[in-house]
Amino acid sequence: MSACGQKDPVGIGGATGSIYVTSSVSGAAIILDGDLRSEVTPDTLDGIPIGEHVVAISLEGYEPDPQVLTIIVQVGRVETASFALVPQSTGLQRVVLLEDFSNTGCIPCVAADSIVTELLRFYGPDQLIGIQYHVYWPYPGDPFYLAAMSLNNARTSYYGVNNAGVPFVVLDGLLSPGATDGSAVQQAIEERLAVESLVELRTWNDVVGSSGQVGAEIICPSEPPAGSLRLHLVVLESNILYDASNGLDHFDNIMRVMLPGASGISISLTAGDTLTFNEDYTVDADWAVENLSVVAFIQDESTREIIQAASNLNP
Repeated sequence: MSACGQKDPVGIGGATGSIYVTSSVSGAAIILDGDLRSEVTPDTLDGIPIGEHVVAISLEGYEPDPQVLTIIVQVGRVETASFALVPQSTGLQRVVLLEDFSNTGCIPCVAADSIVTELLRFYGPDQLIGIQYHVYWPYPGDPFYLAAMSLNNARTSYYGVNNAGVPFVVLDGLLSPGATDGSAVQQAIEERLAVESLVELRTWNDVVGSSGQVGAEIICPSEPPAGSLRLHLVVLESNILYDASNGLDHFDNIMRVMLPGASGISISLTAGDTLTFNEDYTVDADWAVENLSVVAFIQDESTREIIQAASNLNP
């Protein structure tokens, strides 16, 4: 009777089986019994001798979980070896960017400004750096708004601050806690500090007379961040004395210019990259050169997430 027998599915005397190897991130090299195979995940290894075999996978920038799997191959069967791939720790400290939207005629902005100032002082520039933009309401004559009107408008529109009102704070482009709720802002900072960065970012500022040059270096040691990435270079001025109608008389981290413009520079990163950028600018006669600093940040335009930030004030 034909039903009493079973045809060998691999055609080699019934002495082999198969292993289907899959991973949470595709494209991992497959290692069987210590030997590197030509296949990558997900794929099926056919013609494997029956018995016990050790399967492992490898993909740059990731750690497999588990490290290895022991699979017992049976005649004519397809066994499965499934792995999770976890991004390797980069060991790179994230620097969180706090973007603060204000106006010199805004009364609630006084409390928000105090909270931001205290948090920047508490964390220091190696963990938290800030940029303050100014909007046109409630006082359209705000001198910090007028001095860089198009750039302030661009950033205000980018985050939809027109609909939210000021004061408005956004952390790493993602989190918008209440600007006058210090605990909520600090909790959001801690949440972002807990996320490792995939890149290292450095920036500097050289000024000779009325000519300035901003520079930035991006180092991507392993797996690059995904997304549509843009590098932004921002010149800030601090220690500005101005008697505002809301009672504030001292302003820090005021955005003076964004280079080469509000849209930044489109960048593409691959593992092992070290990229350097330089942008020239003119120092306005009203700016105090000794109070100028630079912030660089990389932002994913598709999600608005800020991947990494840096200041030339970082210790």
